[in-house]
Amino acid sequence: MGEAPRRVAITGVDGFWGRELALALAGDVGVERIVALGEKRPAFGLDRMEFVQIDLLHPMLVEVLASHGVEAVCHLGPERRGRLDEDAFQKNVLGTMHLASAAANVGARKFVYQSSIRAYGARHDNPSFIPETRRVAKGMEYPENRDLYEIERYLEEFAGKRPEVGVVVLRFAWILGPVAGTPFSRTLDLPAVPTLLGFDPHFQFIHERDVVRALAHAVRSLERGVFNVAADGVVPLSRVLRKAGKLPVPNPHPLAYGAARVLARLGIDEPFPIEVDFLRYSVVADTRRMQAEMAFEPEHSADATIESYVRRRRRRNAGRALGFLDAVGRGAERFFRRLPGSAKSLSRKKSG
Repeated sequence: MGEAPRRVAITGVDGFWGRELALALAGDVGVERIVALGEKRPAFGLDRMEFVQIDLLHPMLVEVLASHGVEAVCHLGPERRGRLDEDAFQKNVLGTMHLASAAANVGARKFVYQSSIRAYGARHDNPSFIPETRRVAKGMEYPENRDLYEIERYLEEFAGKRPEVGVVVLRFAWILGPVAGTPFSRTLDLPAVPTLLGFDPHFQFIHERDVVRALAHAVRSLERGVFNVAADGVVPLSRVLRKAGKLPVPNPHPLAYGAARVLARLGIDEPFPIEVDFLRYSVVADTRRMQAEMAFEPEHSADATIESYVRRRRRRNAGRALGFLDAVGRGAERFFRRLPGSAKSLSRKKSG
């Protein structure tokens, strides 16, 4: 593949991951130009970044990539969607297909996709450490997880048919951190966290900053293939909840599955922020290829990643409590000033 790509196109620049990746690439002196693709103009600008307002299914996408001399594409996804959200399906699955094809047609040497270990599915027959050779799971409940299956199967075929493009799929562990909103952070944001009676699955995590580092590393490196990306350490759900100070609410698993189906029929697409199966079975990925072949090492351990989320939540809750107390104090002050006999009330009477 020769030298590392210098002109990089990224998607989702109006969101958290796109913004952070753009900032990371802008700090790399080897990156000459960042082409930001999206439907919404981002709220920030960079000297070496050019925004192009375009839908990934637009027929002019090839011309846009060609005119900017794009050498690598980093696609961030999939987008959260409802069960009947056909537009989001088009963007997630067909948009990825069109973007990868366009990248190949303009001679791009690299295509990086942000995936997840959720693609393996939570199954009773998962090995203790899942290698990248394990086929992705079909038939999961949540729409974006089903989209991962379609996208990954396509990229596997695409990599075989277009070997001139170095396809990299990064299957990230559960993401946590102080800022990013993710399925697991939304789980821990619940007042009480539903669990399954008799089950305590193990989880891997990756810090949001290490996600950005891994994406930037994959764009600029020469490796290709599928890589599991996770921090050091495997943590049982019960310990995660203790560290986060969260109350577990155990449910018999038939009840949890039934409740999820009923709520889904009522139009609540994600009755639980993560699929019930992941509260039942462990999904632990083998990260030896990440270390040996990708030559990447996360800076934060699993425990440190959880702590970074907990510290931010404590600061946020403390800020809310101070705001509430301040509002109560100001309200009490106004109330007492209006009472008969208060200094302000007496002064109004004397002036009258």
